[in-house]
Amino acid sequence: MRIVYFSLLFFSIALHAWSDAEVSSVTIQESQSRYSSTLAAPSVDKAWVESHYDKQEVMIPMRDGTRLFTAIYTPKQSDGKSPMLFKRTPYECAYGASWESALWRGWHKYAEDNYIFVFQDVRGKGKSEGVYVNIRPLASFIHGGKSFDEATDTYDTCDWLLAHVANHNGNIALIGSSYCGFYAIQGALCGHKAIKAAVPQAPVFNWFRGDDFHHNGVFFVRDAFNFTNKHCRVREGIGREPKAPDFMDTDDYSFFLRHTIKDLSAKFRGEVPFWTEMCEHPDEDEWWLARDYTRFLTNVKPAVMVVGGLWDAEDNYGACQLYRSLAIQNPDMPLFFTLGPWSHGGWNNTDKNALGAYVFGEQNQSAYYQEKIEYPFLNRYLRNTGVALPESERVKVFYTGENKWHAFSKWPEGEDSQVFYLHPNGMLSETPPTGMSSSSSYISDPEHPVPYIEGTWYKRPAEYMTGDQRFAGRRSDVLSFTTQPLEEDVTLSGEVEALLRVSISTADADFVVKLIDVYPDDYSRRHPGEPNTLNGYQLPVRMDIMRGRYREGFARGVPFVPDVIATVPVRMQAIAHTFRKGHRIALQIQSSWFPLADMNPQQFVDIYHCDKADFVKSNITVYHQKDQMSQIIINPK
Repeated sequence: MRIVYFSLLFFSIALHAWSDAEVSSVTIQESQSRYSSTLAAPSVDKAWVESHYDKQEVMIPMRDGTRLFTAIYTPKQSDGKSPMLFKRTPYECAYGASWESALWRGWHKYAEDNYIFVFQDVRGKGKSEGVYVNIRPLASFIHGGKSFDEATDTYDTCDWLLAHVANHNGNIALIGSSYCGFYAIQGALCGHKAIKAAVPQAPVFNWFRGDDFHHNGVFFVRDAFNFTNKHCRVREGIGREPKAPDFMDTDDYSFFLRHTIKDLSAKFRGEVPFWTEMCEHPDEDEWWLARDYTRFLTNVKPAVMVVGGLWDAEDNYGACQLYRSLAIQNPDMPLFFTLGPWSHGGWNNTDKNALGAYVFGEQNQSAYYQEKIEYPFLNRYLRNTGVALPESERVKVFYTGENKWHAFSKWPEGEDSQVFYLHPNGMLSETPPTGMSSSSSYISDPEHPVPYIEGTWYKRPAEYMTGDQRFAGRRSDVLSFTTQPLEEDVTLSGEVEALLRVSISTADADFVVKLIDVYPDDYSRRHPGEPNTLNGYQLPVRMDIMRGRYREGFARGVPFVPDVIATVPVRMQAIAHTFRKGHRIALQIQSSWFPLADMNPQQFVDIYHCDKADFVKSNITVYHQKDQMSQIIINPK
């Protein structure tokens, strides 16, 4: 086996309650149900929790007088040494007779262990007082602690809990997925002595360069529209979230093809302030930089375990970038990183061990994470039990293809790079091209953009991240480049960047790059539960998009000069994948990924306020010749 480990590209830079992330394909539902956990169901269920715990609902005052709704679950019988597990959410707590289902689903081991559980509505959401701000800037850091933010609200709540909750041991851990992961890491910055650990899972990190709303400056219109419609409207009073209108009158592709961003804004009628503000800030200006908390990740006191999914459609960027930033700015802190094979929130789903057609092996990887990684980590820092993990095992990364966990002191290790070059006739090779004149072209047509997934969809499925890419390769506006069948296993890990040498006939264009594992035509099932139809399967290992106007930086767009060659760097998130012997490595390049990403008008206009008439076709040429080499690099310098 040939294994190459690569280091990360360092550059500075929600589980969302999105109903539109539900699966709506019978085929995908069937493929998921083929492989379920073989582990025995936990003895802790809803009835067990309600018989062993008491629930209390309180309004906790913050330093500015605003009171936040908080639900506290305490064990009926306690030895007085219970740690607290604390989650803050913008998606509303369970009120009254309703109880948080996490207590018997993902957190059943903590319930058996007599943990105290705390759930809190963030200010301006649910039954909490105050005004809600999306990705609230860290005002207390900026203004020397004289204002409030998510960090100070966490600090004030912890103070109150220590004084008013009985039978605790003085130790608190912050935890949450996606947007709740953002609140977990924000709280970890507050410096409260009781906060001993934090587990931010797929935390929102930077909504312009990555995560839910943008990738490399490209607006993720489908998710942004549906999320802000449901979660970012101004509420009508405490506990009175407004009902979101249902605008979707047909399938996703058809609906968004009929509407420019300007049209979508008109539907909101100014009732979604965050959407309106985003549209007024098309570049990465101070409005966006105020929401980038990279510079505040210094002198972090608690132990932190960052958790992410390799096929997370929403916040893979956040997990990788948070770990990277913490590692750079806090070299001596107890920092842990877990990167598994999951989609968004998959670390909580012990009833599934697959994503679409891809099976994660015979061991249930979510149950493994919960029982062998997260639970010992929290018990170590909240109860001081168990053996301290050696530095060499602080990072756990699941290598897809191989379907095995690997442990590291940091990830990834090594300093080498691996480069694959584009060649004529759709070839991909580690050898640079030698021809003096070689290129491939396609026409990008805004009236017929490349869909991000095959078929007709009304809701975005997480399984598009492992969806077979043969459908795209059949289109004339998608370029495909493929290696010869591999003579041995090849393992690639680390940050990915494609450097494309291109010319276009217009002033702007987007560039989508997909790194793909092409299965052999005579593929035989490797794991129980795999479908019988994986012959020739094109598994996306990593896919991402770059807005061409930001090729020189995100602060200011620069138009292309028509038909003049330019370099477009497409920065992608980390991979950890073994391409097996007999498989092939492939690359696809296209200029639309619709409606996951908004369609570029392909002119240098204000995309957020332009009209349908501003959208034009563009002739895209990608060069693969000796003096203009297009390439994809693992570990770009």
